[in-house]
Amino acid sequence: MKKLFTFLLVAIAVSSLSYARTFDGTQKIYLKANAVSWWTNDNAVQRAVLDDMTPVIGEIEDADRSIYAFTIPAGDYSSIRFERAATAEADAWNQTGDISIPAEGDYVTFFAQNSTDATWDTYTPAAPVVYTTHHLTVTNNTSWTGFFVYAWGDSEPYGGWPGTDQTSLEFQDADGAVTLHLIFHQDNGEDNRQLFDITEARDYNLVVTDSGVTEVATGIESVQTDKAEGSPKTGVRHNLSGQQVGQGYKGIVIVNGKKVIQ
Repeated sequence: MKKLFTFLLVAIAVSSLSYARTFDGTQKIYLKANAVSWWTNDNAVQRAVLDDMTPVIGEIEDADRSIYAFTIPAGDYSSIRFERAATAEADAWNQTGDISIPAEGDYVTFFAQNSTDATWDTYTPAAPVVYTTHHLTVTNNTSWTGFFVYAWGDSEPYGGWPGTDQTSLEFQDADGAVTLHLIFHQDNGEDNRQLFDITEARDYNLVVTDSGVTEVATGIESVQTDKAEGSPKTGVRHNLSGQQVGQGYKGIVIVNGKKVIQ
């Protein structure tokens, strides 16, 4: 009886150790590489080694989340070891232990160097980013001899410095978020430049003068500046809220029934 009991224990242990998961050659295992903060440093190649010593090179699946995908060859596998190396063929700089492949789950969200410990989950691709295009209209009311629009944020949508001399432009938000820094300039060093930040996902209508940048409210079809020929210089001034303002007020005002930027 004792021998039979010992045999059953050994059989159960061997059975548990010999579990292998079947892959059809199209399935992938995903690794959250930045679960170890330095794992992707030095442009490390991400490599997985299966229990039959088959190496699989990881391909970036989601750069924002530092997720790599390993396409597993057809076969039955019970463990996987993740490595980082200088090249696909080079010896590993660092590696995990042989991590058991579970019956379910394809996404390793936690691992550690030289350890078989790992947390498995089911990989879900990130929702695609929705981009929406908006219009940027710029009116140049400066006295500058040249006029350029340079913009920077996550990219340079109007090209590198000095930007563009076009004044009817477009920009995009990403899922409703945008931060775009505008520099209006004459391209002559630090002289003659004005700044404006776009932080809302909508159309903008901007007027640039020697003294600053003013956004023109929707519905105002045209404005004049104090420098424009024939524009009124005297009279009672009101802002767009109907409040009386003085000549030192900066922005759009109504003088003698006309809209003026001063």
